[in-house]
Amino acid sequence: MLRQPHDVTKAQKLEFVEETVHLLGMGGFADAIVGLPGHGLTAEQRKRLRIGVELAGKPSLLLFLDEPTLGLDSQSSEAILTLLQKLAAGGLGILCTIHQPSAMLFQRFDRLLLMARGCKVAYFGDIGENSETVLEYFGERAPRRCNDAENPAEYLLDMIGNTSGHGFDWPCLWDKSTEANQVSTELERIVQSSSPKTSHGIDVVQVRQRGAYQVPLASQLPIVFMRILQQYGRSTTYITSKFRLAIAGTLFIGFSFFQPGQSILGIQNAIFSILMVCAMFSSLVQQVGDRAAVPP
Repeated sequence: MLRQPHDVTKAQKLEFVEETVHLLGMGGFADAIVGLPGHGLTAEQRKRLRIGVELAGKPSLLLFLDEPTLGLDSQSSEAILTLLQKLAAGGLGILCTIHQPSAMLFQRFDRLLLMARGCKVAYFGDIGENSETVLEYFGERAPRRCNDAENPAEYLLDMIGNTSGHGFDWPCLWDKSTEANQVSTELERIVQSSSPKTSHGIDVVQVRQRGAYQVPLASQLPIVFMRILQQYGRSTTYITSKFRLAIAGTLFIGFSFFQPGQSILGIQNAIFSILMVCAMFSSLVQQVGDRAAVPP
């Protein structure tokens, strides 16, 4: 409800959510509670849910995913990458960050942006069938080629890392390569074709002014309020602990200053008890805290 623009009707948003659930194969657990790790959805189901949340925003050009296979076994990782390939085949561009993938997972990607130390580009282009394209690029310049039994991803990281000790400046080699010139030419062509032109051939930058959020505040408040109520309604132990602490603290302060009397000292004690109650409730919120849905 909050990820798509306000001009999209509620029925259209719900219909798109149903299509996303069907596309991601989440029909079997669409109504399940996420829960905490180990007590709710599995790791693979959580990954599918995160992808679905990003798709709920209906990205038109690019879907960014940070470590989509982190914490998954090989079978679950294969399932997630199969899902991403299905989305890419539908025309959606997908950008993933991934560290040290297995050889089979590495070959599932189409293109590679390899970053060296200092966020410098060491390679940007096609991976090729069985990683032949990227391995050919590094094999022509590196002191050794990738062995048949070696993981191509580990080979590339060894080449651009300091552990290999070869001393090659791969970002500099990339800047001087013909592959880099081809990529630059292709990027310029894409930018020129996507930029609107006037009758005189001058680029026109069209900026659509929007707020920080897709929907206005009046629409956000009831949705977020009901979501918070639902969240606390599922945490009965959390709410009960809050009430118990509040009641116990109030009774302790009340009996400590019971019947203060009409003297100046009694009035001071009564006022001080009121201040203690106010201070207690301000710090009571920190006594019992919710556990994070996803551990850090």
